[in-house]
Amino acid sequence: MNGGSGFADALREMMEKKKGDKDTFTMTGQYASSVKYDNETSREYVMYEAPNGEQVKVYGNWNEYAVSQDEEGNDVLRDEDYPIRKNKDGEYVFDEAKFEEMMQRKEAEEPRDEARPAEREEEEDDMEEQRPQEQEARKRLMMMLGGRMGYRK
Repeated sequence: MNGGSGFADALREMMEKKKGDKDTFTMTGQYASSVKYDNETSREYVMYEAPNGEQVKVYGNWNEYAVSQDEEGNDVLRDEDYPIRKNKDGEYVFDEAKFEEMMQRKEAEEPRDEARPAEREEEEDDMEEQRPQEQEARKRLMMMLGGRMGYRK
């Protein structure tokens, strides 16, 4: 049983509906440039190759979706699929509302941890109590092995 297939099917279905529409597409984060800042418009954007093959600026609140920075200190997007649409001014923009909707659907389809928070806390407490005992056992084992355990050449 594959829990993620429902999301993939929904995404594929959505993309098929949008196939003929040239004003919308899905941008893959790993293939976008690092986040840049447009001084003229005071907005963030990334460069991306649109389905028609041209390099386009895609404006959005990209700093909120960054996971790291490149060598120059620019934000880099996480590897997600981002819905992009053309606005009334002819600019490509990130459709945050649609993205959030997609993420909520994805979360709803993922299996959840059934343990209640109180039960998880009890399990963590039990693990903490075992740690000193485990550490003591490891020390004894190291002494039996001549203190050489854990060393690599």
